[in-house]
Amino acid sequence: MKKSLLLLAFASLSLFGCTVMVPPSQVISKGVAFEFNSSKSALNMEGCIINGLRQTVLIKPTSARVEGSSRVYGELMEQLVIVVDISEAPNGSIVKYYKDFSYVLASEEVFEKAVKSCQ
Repeated sequence: MKKSLLLLAFASLSLFGCTVMVPPSQVISKGVAFEFNSSKSALNMEGCIINGLRQTVLIKPTSARVEGSSRVYGELMEQLVIVVDISEAPNGSIVKYYKDFSYVLASEEVFEKAVKSCQ
């Protein structure tokens, strides 16, 4: 009985407790999933995308800003699955969406829709 409980505990830890966060460069190396231009500024796009991703409930969005551009990160089950680069353009912003769901089983469409709805 004790052996089976120990095996169950070990299996649970190996499945859920030992995850390694994928670096943003690995997600970006998969290539751009889609790209679009928007009349919104990079800052407004960042806010819209973060709000949309938060509404999915499943994903944890964070962001970082560097000189007129923003990067939004989306974590799902402690794995980085989405990187969205938003840069200023003469008439608004340019949005590039990168994804890597190879480590997580999830429906990708809901997250893509959250980003595209900001267009």
